[in-house]
Amino acid sequence: MQLLFDLKRSHKSNPPNYPANKGINFVERKSGKIAGLVVEDSNGLSLQPRIKTLEDQQRSLEDSYKVNGVLYNKQVMVVEARLDGQKELISGFGRKAALKDMEVTDYFWDVVTFDSPYWKAIWKRRLNQSADHTAQGTPNTEGTYLKGLQELKRVKGFKFRDDDAVRLALFEMSDGKMTEDSVEKVLKKFRKSNSTEEGVIALIQREANSNAQDLHIPSNGYVSNEKDYPHTFGSVGYVRHDGDLSNKIVDIVNNYNKLVNEGYLIHPDDEPKINITGFIQHVVHDKIHTQRKDWLKKFEKSKDWMREHLHVDYHDILEFKGFIAQINTRDESQGGKPRERGLVDVNGKIIREKV
Repeated sequence: MQLLFDLKRSHKSNPPNYPANKGINFVERKSGKIAGLVVEDSNGLSLQPRIKTLEDQQRSLEDSYKVNGVLYNKQVMVVEARLDGQKELISGFGRKAALKDMEVTDYFWDVVTFDSPYWKAIWKRRLNQSADHTAQGTPNTEGTYLKGLQELKRVKGFKFRDDDAVRLALFEMSDGKMTEDSVEKVLKKFRKSNSTEEGVIALIQREANSNAQDLHIPSNGYVSNEKDYPHTFGSVGYVRHDGDLSNKIVDIVNNYNKLVNEGYLIHPDDEPKINITGFIQHVVHDKIHTQRKDWLKKFEKSKDWMREHLHVDYHDILEFKGFIAQINTRDESQGGKPRERGLVDVNGKIIREKV
């Protein structure tokens, strides 16, 4: 899909305006292929500066583009021209996700460079502080600032043990918008924290289904399309943000019957089972363990209901596969890879990685 835009109009409505002597250097405003922007590091960790890979508020961007087209007076996306020749996305992760979902291939952005890793970490938060394409913006949370401080802690030359250096970094990251009380609150939390603030992958149903398919797990009922889904053809499965299956019981039973009558011929050595995979839709980074436990409690209640009300043939037809990985905090014990990958159990232990 093409989304019409005009670079000259963008320059006129919203000319590049980056402060001098603040570690950021404007190169040019240009267009390019969205797919070519780097959004993950070499270990698969998201480079999104926020705690969540995509905030819920950012998902309304697709509707805005469809209704309003390009709003030229709003801040443009920003990418870094890296020394290796790659273009790394700095600001505009929500817009990139929306444009990708719309199957838009080309868009425009400001290309910049940074004087140092310190200033890059600062501007990754500062550029996300202002209004986005819809003029609403998503305010930086305490968690996002803590994530920024942890990133700065890894930067040589940043005196992270110096309270005034931390206060100055927070002031710069927030573009001077944090109150003194807010700065002191984040500083206190930073001093109490000995581990990196959790980063989480926020998912909606469509994204969770896609992740499951990458793991060769059926996601939306009986898989009858062998051409597009060869690894799950003839199986049945659901990816659920809620362990309560009450609204799916009829569908589950009907698909189980289909699995026995048709799928069993495709997989004669497998015991017919309905695969259930979980994810947390409105995930909270420091509560995900509790959220997963609550999900499993509801799932067990659904199985109990089926044993109480359905024929014995349907008492044990469900098989829980695990949870879609959603914690992407860097784990140095795993070579810097995300702590959770692929499919995990309730405690975040990896069950299966992407093939």
